[in-house]
Amino acid sequence: MGVSLRQRINNFRWQLVVVYGPAQREHSTAFLVELGDFLGSTPLPCLVGGDFNLIRSPSDKSSGGGDISLMNAFNYFIEEYELREMHRAGPRFTWTNKQKSPIQSNIDRVFMTTDWEQKNSDFNSI
Repeated sequence: MGVSLRQRINNFRWQLVVVYGPAQREHSTAFLVELGDFLGSTPLPCLVGGDFNLIRSPSDKSSGGGDISLMNAFNYFIEEYELREMHRAGPRFTWTNKQKSPIQSNIDRVFMTTDWEQKNSDFNSI
């Protein structure tokens, strides 16, 4: 699921995990379980990013709303694995359905484990 990397300067080893979450909501919980199983089994610090196809709050969607149970599951997952979200520069939303009255949402994110953040404290935004 992840690729192991090593920084030559300080020999710091870590995992890069790129995700593409399922578009079908009924598979989102299984996706989080699988990702959690990986994070729980790797001894290395991790950087996890990509298209999660999940939002954290209604404000992550231009139309508001969303599935509260999936938001809660996603936020619980982030808390359970002690992930910190990297600050992202650029537009507020990362996805649009490109319709005449578009729905936009923020579904692309990058998270770091606390041990990754401690080793890379000067690298806190993307």
